[in-house]
Amino acid sequence: MRIFVTGGTGFIGRRLVPALLGRGHQVVALVRTYERACELPRGVRAVAGDVTKPESYRARLVGCDAVLHAASASGVAPARRERERLERINVGGSRSLREAALAAGVRRYVHLSAPGVYGVDRAEPVREGEPPDPARAVTFAAATRAQAHLAAMEAQGAGAAVIIVVPGAPYDPAAPQPADPEHVLWRGERLWVLSGRSSRRAWVAVDRLAAGLCDVIERGTVGAIYHLPGAVRPLHALNGAHVPTRIWLPLPLARVLARLWRDVWPGRAERWRALAGGDQALDCARARADLGWDPGTTGKV
Repeated sequence: MRIFVTGGTGFIGRRLVPALLGRGHQVVALVRTYERACELPRGVRAVAGDVTKPESYRARLVGCDAVLHAASASGVAPARRERERLERINVGGSRSLREAALAAGVRRYVHLSAPGVYGVDRAEPVREGEPPDPARAVTFAAATRAQAHLAAMEAQGAGAAVIIVVPGAPYDPAAPQPADPEHVLWRGERLWVLSGRSSRRAWVAVDRLAAGLCDVIERGTVGAIYHLPGAVRPLHALNGAHVPTRIWLPLPLARVLARLWRDVWPGRAERWRALAGGDQALDCARARADLGWDPGTTGKV
C-alpha cells in the first residue's frame, strides 16, 4: 500500500514509519520543512507542507491507498495565541486533511486520537465508540483533540471511509517516560513537585502501538473505532522508572489547588489539573476481535 503519514517525525511517527516500511509499504510523509525530512528513514518520500493548508499537499494524496493522521499540537496552560494555534492544527488541520484525502479517493483514512479526549477517573473502562466530551478533558489541548475526534465520528456517520484509533498512554520503555505532555514527567523534566504517583493508565509501549497501527491500516474495518491500550499500571510503576523528583503531593491536594485557581488564574489551574493526574482505562473488545490486540490485562483499573 501507499500510505500518506502526518506526524512522521513525532514520538509515535518515528516508530510507525519504519514499521510500515518493514511491512513493505510505501510511505509519503508530510513534514513542515525539508530539513525535518532528514529525520525520516531512507526510502520515505517527504512532502513539505502544512496540515492546515491543503493546497500544500493535496496533489500528493492522489494515488495513496491510505492516510494515517498522527500529527497534533500539544501543551499545557497555553496563552491565547497558543490556544488559537492548537485549534487551528488539531481541529482545522484534521478537518482539512480528512476532506482532502477523501476527495482524492483515499480508501481508508485513519485518525489517531488520544486517551486524554475522554478525561480521567471514569467509573468503568471507556468503550470503543463512546463519544469524547471536550468538557471532561483535563487540558485545552486535549479538548481540541476531543473536538477533532467528534468531527471524525460525524464523518463516519456520513459514510466516510474513516477509522478512529485511541491508543493507551504511549511511552518509550528505553526512556522510560510518558509521551503525553499532560504528564509533567514528559521528556524527563526534573521537577521538584509532582503528583499523581498512583494514577493508573493503560500504558502502551510506543513500538507495540506502531505495530497495532500497521494492523489497523492493513485490515481495520472502515467505520470502526479501535482502542489500543496497554497494561493498566500506576505511574510510579511505569517500567520501574525512577522519577527524578523531591516531593510527591497527595492527589486530593493537587485537585484542590486546581479548583482554587480555576476562576482566578485558569492557566495555573490547568497546570494543577494536569499535575493531579487520575485513573483511566480503555476497553478494547473490537480491537481484540478485529485485530487480535492484546493489552496484557483485562483493561480494568
